[in-house]
Amino acid sequence: MRVPERRTSVGLPSPAQKLTGSPSHEPQALPADVTILRTFVVLEIIYIFHMKPRTVFAIIGVITLCIGALFFTRSARNASTSEKLTNTSMLKITSSAFTHGQPIPKKYTCDGEDAHPPLSISEIPSGTKSFALIVDDPDAPGGTWTHWVVWNIDPGIISIDENVLPHGAEIGINDFEQLEYGGPCPPRGTPHRYFFKLYALDTMLGLSRGSSKELLEAAIEGHILDHAELIGTYAR
Repeated sequence: MRVPERRTSVGLPSPAQKLTGSPSHEPQALPADVTILRTFVVLEIIYIFHMKPRTVFAIIGVITLCIGALFFTRSARNASTSEKLTNTSMLKITSSAFTHGQPIPKKYTCDGEDAHPPLSISEIPSGTKSFALIVDDPDAPGGTWTHWVVWNIDPGIISIDENVLPHGAEIGINDFEQLEYGGPCPPRGTPHRYFFKLYALDTMLGLSRGSSKELLEAAIEGHILDHAELIGTYAR
């Protein structure tokens, strides 16, 4: 029987964290446009001390307008990207074994055959070069528990058969320290939620077999055309 989804000790890193190392605490570099703007403002401040008051006010006004335009442009761009993703989100992932928000059958858990459930994919966006799939449990004691990590799934695949890894797909390590699907195995108590998260990508990934969920999430950043979720629950 599989060990329940529980960290062995508070403060110890998960297996996935061991692979990726500790997060960096080094200061992050400022974006180029912010650095340029700061330099411009400093130079203007130095220069205006040698000018007439009326000209000084005019320059301050121009600087204020430039700063406002910069932040307005950034906000508009971010809002446009977010709205586009929301309005065009069509990708779907479903299972014939359970419906969204409903219990996952025992067969697909550590109390049964521990096989991954059959999955179906539809409404695939154009330009999709591959799929990535992550299954995790955000309700696990000690933090989110990773059950399955798969990528480079062929975009021509519209169904993933029960307990069969799609041909050509790569698999990563889960928090059971295994290169396979690990079914729900919560400690006894309230039901846990299990998220089957599917990502349509505009590229194939060069990750090595056995990579962690964190590495996969970093690799797909900037390549997501669409995403979909299927949530199931399980309690013991």
